[in-house]
Amino acid sequence: MQEIESNILDTLKLDTALRLAKKKSKEGSTVEARNIYKDILYKFPKNKKAIEGIKAILGKTKAISKVSEGQGPSQDRLQPLINLYEQGRHEKALYHVTSLLRDFPNSVMLYNICGAAYQGLGQLDAAIYNFKKAISIDPFNADAYSNMGIALQNQGKLNEAVEAYKKALSIKPNHFDIYYNMGNALQDQGKLEEAIGAYNNATAIKPNFADAFYNMGNALQDQGKQEEAIEAYKKTLSIRPNYAEAYHNMGIAFKALVKLEESIDAYKRALAIKPKIAEAHINMGNALKEQGKLQEAVEAYENGLLIKPDNAEVINNMGNALKEQGKLQEAIKAYKKALNIKLDYAEAYYNMGNTLQEQGKLEEAIEAYKKALAIKPNYAEAINNMGNTLQNQGKFEEAIEAYNNATSIKPENAVAYNNMGAVFKSQGKPGEAIAAYKKALAIKPYYAEAYYNMGTVLNSQGKPEEALSAYKKALEINPDFSKASAGMGECLLKIGKFEEGRSLIQKTDGSISL
Repeated sequence: MQEIESNILDTLKLDTALRLAKKKSKEGSTVEARNIYKDILYKFPKNKKAIEGIKAILGKTKAISKVSEGQGPSQDRLQPLINLYEQGRHEKALYHVTSLLRDFPNSVMLYNICGAAYQGLGQLDAAIYNFKKAISIDPFNADAYSNMGIALQNQGKLNEAVEAYKKALSIKPNHFDIYYNMGNALQDQGKLEEAIGAYNNATAIKPNFADAFYNMGNALQDQGKQEEAIEAYKKTLSIRPNYAEAYHNMGIAFKALVKLEESIDAYKRALAIKPKIAEAHINMGNALKEQGKLQEAVEAYENGLLIKPDNAEVINNMGNALKEQGKLQEAIKAYKKALNIKLDYAEAYYNMGNTLQEQGKLEEAIEAYKKALAIKPNYAEAINNMGNTLQNQGKFEEAIEAYNNATSIKPENAVAYNNMGAVFKSQGKPGEAIAAYKKALAIKPYYAEAYYNMGTVLNSQGKPEEALSAYKKALEINPDFSKASAGMGECLLKIGKFEEGRSLIQKTDGSISL
């Protein structure tokens, strides 16, 4: 929703507003006076006093402009200064403009150039001082307000910058660059809806303004409006087909919509234009990994790392892709490399622990999890997986303690309750096991493995009817769950439904244990 601007007549009567405008005009506050008259004319378009007041202010403005023009240097003296500024020779431009200001101390143009030169040197306070000098001579100089807005924005004074842009627009309402810069300041403030409004105004004035469409796409993406963001990026690319960053960000939006092919295509287009966008290689790697194209993902990560070799997160992601390929030793090398770059990288220690566990190196896995937890003590996933490792070592009490810790940190951790159930089952505690599985299912009702595990415990207790119900639920969630089919077949045989039981078992491996 766009914010509705207030009108002075919402709080003041018409006569009072007219008197205030006249008083402001006499005091020299012509911008305020003009804004009051504009508010009056918005509600009363034919009000004679407001029309006359505006005309009087416009007369003053023209007079000021003529005076300032008359008080400025000739084009012959001005052009060398402009050339210096445009060439980026800001120090020489300042020397030249300072000399001219001695002869023309009331030249708005010179103060604007002086401010711009200081801004080019990064001396923002001096820049703002000069823009204010320009405004004090000509209060209707939109360029001075606009330039001051840019300087304030560079200082991080975003509220003041937006106010400066608004003043510039009150004088020069059809200036697309001012709307664009204001949109950027609003976006930096997190005022995304207002920023989008500013970009829309900029593109309404200049329909082929590619940067405004691009930044609008970024703001829409920050709002989670991925489809609208993609449309904005498409408009950007229709104006500027070689805008690599627009393709890259469009790829991110497509990935957020789980449109992986479109995402990868967008990244490829970005890289065809600018092959050295590291993020495009990396994000393409993430999309390829999600598609299960693990070798291609690894290659994309490697290309990204050629450009940004010290990106620990990418090296960690490459390790995960290598692990999924079964290249466990290479994965561990990647995690170690990530940790050499980023010593406090808990996730890399966690992933290394998982890989070591898969290799059967249980003590080393536990050490890796402990290092992850030394960095990130409330890392529930690391505690849970350390519990799995302890369970594999037969250290059941320590495993249960780990699962309890994991669930105390993350009470909605269904996996930890399911794992706890498995330990209780191994300890010969069927009641506790079933209670743990039920907790897992209360959190995650569509947890096929928990239903299967509960069915296994119930079956071992000699409760085939109850076990049958648990297996059925597991298969409703995952119809291809062959272990649940086999368990169900076994229960059917136990309750005398031989034909159904044999049929189910034949669909699995054909073997049972009664």
